[in-house]
Amino acid sequence: MNTTSINSIQDVSVRPAGQHVTRPDQIPVTGPEFFLIHNRGFNYYGIDLSSTDIDRLEDVISACDAVERSTWTAQENFYEYFKKCNLLIYAEKDGRVVGFCLASLLLINEYCFFTNDETMVLKECQGFNIALY
Repeated sequence: MNTTSINSIQDVSVRPAGQHVTRPDQIPVTGPEFFLIHNRGFNYYGIDLSSTDIDRLEDVISACDAVERSTWTAQENFYEYFKKCNLLIYAEKDGRVVGFCLASLLLINEYCFFTNDETMVLKECQGFNIALY
């Protein structure tokens, strides 16, 4: 059992240098239009990337990128990798993304093929079963 307090999550820089462009129509990390569920102190959000303007997701994408950078050394540019996926599910605590899952979906007639392309959780939040919801 992880005894790390979820309230002691360290702040992580959320944007790579030089990539911050604020748009008035930005979707915030805590945007209610993508809220799914609240469970055990975490809020979960889901975004269909194939039907959402990626440019409106700057804050969300950079927050997920910060989670990845704090967890491991990426093999490719996160922003380019992100654009290849169809679905983003992320967990948020106190206004910060603490974990995410990028997935791809392929629908053929009545068949659905789902691939979990990447899942990352901040070390401070591992052990809280964030990736299971």
